[in-house]
Amino acid sequence: ACEDAYVLISQKNASALPKIGDAVAKATAETPAGPIPFKAAAVIAANHWTEHVGGAKNTSTAKFPEKVAHTEFPSLLQTDWEKDFFGKHLCKGGSTEVLFQTTKLAEALGMDGLLEFCIVAISCAIRGKSNHEMAIALGRDVEAIEPDDLAAGREEYPWGAEVSAIE
Repeated sequence: ACEDAYVLISQKNASALPKIGDAVAKATAETPAGPIPFKAAAVIAANHWTEHVGGAKNTSTAKFPEKVAHTEFPSLLQTDWEKDFFGKHLCKGGSTEVLFQTTKLAEALGMDGLLEFCIVAISCAIRGKSNHEMAIALGRDVEAIEPDDLAAGREEYPWGAEVSAIE
């Protein structure tokens, strides 16, 4: 689950995360870095990403097609690391909550490679699903996604238009 918690990462690793690194670099003993607006699990995922791919702007080895028609995201992944990252960090236990929180973090921090990875994963999770199945994939246990929910989702996740033709 994606809970509010403290995350301890090295200053070196924090400096690799845009905006977070800036806040840590400006911190002093008198004015420590304050809370960041991201869930701990998303920060941990972003930290693993930057450690593995060599920086916040870098991409994974998977080369995603411009139009993704798959429904099984792991079939697009090329390395064991990518598969582990997806299964153990972004969708642990089949939950998409960390995936969505990490997507928000990647978008806010300009981490384009991680953002692409997450958006393609979300696209695969909802492609070809019924309204109810899509709601479950999006972490909502409801019978149907209501128009108000769609409007709220478009506002919270502006990139959503790129992965879904939901109107």
